[in-house]
Amino acid sequence: MALIAGLNRYFERMDSRVHKMSVLLEKVGVDVERLASQRDGQDLYEAIRICRRCSVEETCEQWLSRAPDRVPASPEFCPNASRFDARG
Repeated sequence: MALIAGLNRYFERMDSRVHKMSVLLEKVGVDVERLASQRDGQDLYEAIRICRRCSVEETCEQWLSRAPDRVPASPEFCPNASRFDARG
């Protein structure tokens, strides 16, 4: 039972991170379909992998809650900023 509870917490945390990434992509104006189609999806896969291991999740959450609906660029603290700012 403890293993299942631990797995559930892990998946909830990962879902939360991927959700934050999708909100950031929308604010920056990234064409997600294009990002997903580049290099057979490797660019999107890499972005998700980086986001899931990010060490600034709390900073990201605070930025997302204060940022307007559209921003000209990703926040500098984001490890995916250069990828996202290329607009997928």
